[in-house]
Amino acid sequence: MDKVLVHQKGYYGITLFWIVCIYLFIYNPPFSFIPISPIKIIDLLLIFIAFKNRIWTPLISFMKIEICICLFIICHCIFLFLFTSTLLFAFEYVSFIFECLIAPYIILTILHKQFKDRNKVIYFILCIPIIASFISCFLIINPETNNFVRESLLVTSNLTEKLTFRSFGISDSLIFSDAIAQGLGFCICLYYSNTKKLLYFFLPFLFISIMFNARIGFVPIIIYFLYILFTKKGFKQIAKVTIITTIIFVLAYNNGLLDEYKQTLEWAFDFIIEITSFMTNESLNKTGNTDILKTMIVLPENTWDWILGSGKNLFTAQNNSDIGYIIQLNYGGIYFITLIFCLVISLYLKLYVFQCKRWFILLFIGTILICNIKGYFILTNPGFRFLMLLYSFYINMTISTPQNLNQSSYVNHNL
Repeated sequence: MDKVLVHQKGYYGITLFWIVCIYLFIYNPPFSFIPISPIKIIDLLLIFIAFKNRIWTPLISFMKIEICICLFIICHCIFLFLFTSTLLFAFEYVSFIFECLIAPYIILTILHKQFKDRNKVIYFILCIPIIASFISCFLIINPETNNFVRESLLVTSNLTEKLTFRSFGISDSLIFSDAIAQGLGFCICLYYSNTKKLLYFFLPFLFISIMFNARIGFVPIIIYFLYILFTKKGFKQIAKVTIITTIIFVLAYNNGLLDEYKQTLEWAFDFIIEITSFMTNESLNKTGNTDILKTMIVLPENTWDWILGSGKNLFTAQNNSDIGYIIQLNYGGIYFITLIFCLVISLYLKLYVFQCKRWFILLFIGTILICNIKGYFILTNPGFRFLMLLYSFYINMTISTPQNLNQSSYVNHNL
């Protein structure tokens, strides 16, 4: 009996340890009390595990095309550095190679050994955005604690400090890619709620964590909803989510929990108006979206900049833009943005060849292409890291274990 208890304590202790580690890896909160990003510490741990388990070579071999594309991107960044003396995005894509292409498979190796069951692995992965949503909701209903987190616990940007009605959580990029990770978590949670009804309970928390941080997180949800609307159970699922979320909001409103967040709610529900505004030119003009969009579309000034780029980051420039494609085009030209598209296409083709579920293929490619409009999404950030963790999981559902990546053939297997 004592041995069983010791074994259980060890099992739960290791599980808790990896929940913390993977949370830090995905969300990378910018703590003010440590000199380096938490994700770099986790990177070192994952590198050690990769060498210890001798999976480094097969992982590189499996992702060799994507790694080669990233190396071309890095070389172009270095080339632009020779003309601008500013080395932008090169180090980001060095990190991207490990954190988005290799590390997710190392994490799956760890989870495979810990749980030895695919369902348990995906439920464990789902725990990460659910925990993040609980943290966000706790900070929403405790404004004083949220102020302490913003002012003392985390390093915040000037923009985040101004947006006091947003950014509730312990994560990097709270007003952009964090919400995308939460949106993806919502979709996966809803998908598996067919077999595990308890997951319905977590959906409102995920929804609230998106609504109070960044509306871009609704993009994966809209993509998934559009897909399931064409299935037999689509309407039933959406109806359940709507009812549960409505009940949570009514209870919160009646208890005065939302009284302090009128501005946040108005900003969040403006998302519906902005989507509707794309239906007619009249509504576009009324909401002012056309004028805003025009100021964001900043095109290269000459032929050289069109082809090879100016080496400037428009996000921080005087004549700035938030649009990811515009930032990429101005920075590295058509050549740079072509490499980015080649990277996305290569990742997509792996899903297609491995016969992954169509809903996830659509969610994957749709999230990348649409979210990259709002900002520079195809980098190492919470949203893209979580997307690649899911990507790696669904790829590995056609492979016995992550260690067998180099031995796997392109099998005709419908997940």
